[in-house]
Amino acid sequence: MEVTMDAEFRSALMDAIESFGLEPLAANQVARLVQHYRMMYEWNRRVNLTRIVEPSAAARLHYAESVLAGRYAGEARTILDVGSGAGFPGIPLAVTRPESQITALEPNQKKATFLKEVKDALFLENLRIVTAPLETLDWSGYDLLVSRALDNAELMYTSILAALSPGQSLMLLCGPQLLVTLKDRIPGLVHAGSAPPQERAVSGHSDAIILETHNVPVSKSRLIALFSRS
Repeated sequence: MEVTMDAEFRSALMDAIESFGLEPLAANQVARLVQHYRMMYEWNRRVNLTRIVEPSAAARLHYAESVLAGRYAGEARTILDVGSGAGFPGIPLAVTRPESQITALEPNQKKATFLKEVKDALFLENLRIVTAPLETLDWSGYDLLVSRALDNAELMYTSILAALSPGQSLMLLCGPQLLVTLKDRIPGLVHAGSAPPQERAVSGHSDAIILETHNVPVSKSRLIALFSRS
């Protein structure tokens, strides 16, 4: 049964990566993500990590979307995954961006324990697990904060955006409604469209927050939103 599940997820993952227009993953990266999926599936029987465990849905909505987020992380060397939960996008980012140091922030003790077991099982030396609420963490030194949009977290995201330092960014994997809410709360927001990071149009907007949006492929309701302090 385990072999069948692994094979089904592996196939779904490779298909999802291709459908997203991403470069194929290396064999060792696929193996690590398959192992993470298996651990998530088993743990989810006793700890509520995620509602999405079916192989094709998990491959697309959890893994491929997280790998896609890494495409827009640019040259970020230090990345904080806020509310990592089952490890998204932090685990796929740690697997596919070995040059970056990833911190998975998860205040729930049981979920954090799961993440620590994943870190050890996958030998992810560039991953650190922190069990604490965001309010108690000094995140000023991170190049990028990233989060799969958490329920009722608009106030937290608004606070993060207000405190971004020049050169820092917040990336949200979210739906369009959250953007509508945040736009109403952020004065002076400049929308830069969906230009790639190297072509950001920030000149003339001193200390502004620049927003880029990128549609998630094969989805009508998922976006990657990148907020950057100029």
